[in-house]
Parts: sequence; C-alpha cells; structure tokens
Amino acid sequence: MTVYNLSNFPKEDNKFFIDTNVLLNLHGLNGDISKEEDYSTLIEMIIEKKQNVIMDVVTLSEFVNRYAKSLLKEKGVTDFKKESLRANPVYPKILKMVGEAIKEIKNTYHIQFCCDGYDFLKELHTINIEEILTKVDFNDYAVYHLCKTHNCILVTDDTDFSVYKNDINILTANRKM
Repeated sequence: MTVYNLSNFPKEDNKFFIDTNVLLNLHGLNGDISKEEDYSTLIEMIIEKKQNVIMDVVTLSEFVNRYAKSLLKEKGVTDFKKESLRANPVYPKILKMVGEAIKEIKNTYHIQFCCDGYDFLKELHTINIEEILTKVDFNDYAVYHLCKTHNCILVTDDTDFSVYKNDINILTANRKM
C-alpha cells in the first residue's frame, strides 16, 4: 500500500473515504488555505470522474460536532453544555448551518453511507485496545478498518494514519506523511 500526495494519486476507478479533517478543511475550518484548495481540487476530480465516496456515521458525527463547535466559538459561545446551548439564541442558526453543510456534503460528493466494515467490533474481546490507542484514537481505528474492508483510498490530513500506510492506500496533502 502507498501514501500518495495529491499530485500523484492513481487516476483509475477508486473508492474514497474522506476523513473528518479533510471535510473541515473543505469548509475552511483548519486554517490552511493551500490545503483547502488542494482538497477542493481533489474533490472536484472525484466528482468529475464520478468516483465512489463512502462515509460512516462516526466520521459524519465527528464533522457535525467539530463544525458546530467551531461555528459556536466564532459567535462567542464558550459554554458548550447542552442546556446552555439550547437556551442560546444563536444555537438554532448554527444547527441550520450544520444541516446545510451535511446536505452539501451528501449531495455534492455523492456519498454512499456505509454501516458495515465494523466486524472488528465482534472481536473486541480479542483486540489489544491499549496497543491500538497508543497509536491512534478509536475512531481512527474504525475508519482504518472500514477503508481496509471496502478497499478505499483514505483521504486524510491526519498523520496518525501513517501507522497504517502498509495496509491501506492514503491520499494526503500533508507533507509530514
């Protein structure tokens, strides 16, 4: 398997899995304009070539939570307890923006939502969780497994995934990988 930079990824038919950090980049929330442009160009190519993009609920949930929190911080919100948020007059506007972002992701990227690929959960009693968590967080491990199960190219900016570069293909603008 290989780590590709964005300029030399394989052009034939592929399945892609877009990681949360790339989705945040595409929505201008990681602060690196050049990476935002790089990933936008990649997404345009994926759409143009009608390539498959899959996503799971874990990644969508991570995106929703981090995107909402970022928007709330921009509005000066500092108390993120549910009760406080729901009482805050800015909260419904933020929820609407998050909902629009989800619809945009689903419709623009032609995402197929995937619920399988978590067979490793059946074997949790035999997996060395402590060893896994010293390398990546649990959600990253789930993403890795899903990519491996579905033979997807992982589009990520997260260097934690470099521990899996011998098991899955990774596409990144991150020069540290």
